[in-house]
Amino acid sequence: MNTKINIIFLDIDGVLARYPGLLNKYKEDKRDNFGPGFNDSCVEFLEEIVHQTNSKIVISSSWKRLGLERLKTIFRVRGVDVDIIDTIPLYGLPRGEEIQLWLDENDKYDIDKYIILDDRIGDLWESHGDRFIKTESQLGITEEIKDIGIKLLS
Repeated sequence: MNTKINIIFLDIDGVLARYPGLLNKYKEDKRDNFGPGFNDSCVEFLEEIVHQTNSKIVISSSWKRLGLERLKTIFRVRGVDVDIIDTIPLYGLPRGEEIQLWLDENDKYDIDKYIILDDRIGDLWESHGDRFIKTESQLGITEEIKDIGIKLLS
């Protein structure tokens, strides 16, 4: 019998890479060879959600265009301790629809619960309701967001 897992659909810009950081306003959010750096606090909060809730990551960010192996490399080199299992499809549909397609097409995973961490609403609230947790672009994942994520996945 498979162990149930939780899924975190993860946007990157405005969630791990804070937008003012993308504009070089946060000195601690440095760029590297891969592009905009991830904020250390945002990474720590994400790791806490993942480890406390037996969650796996599916990248829903536009960074998905880099491909799964490249994304895994970026996260590993940056020291982010999470298990990225996939990216949502590149169909050019609204993000909420692409997430739903991923859920529909991936019954190989025994998914218990899921959340979406994203800084843009788009169709996410309409299509996924309280599974969508909106971050503020300039803050990324905060302690409050972390607590909501853990509660929804527990």
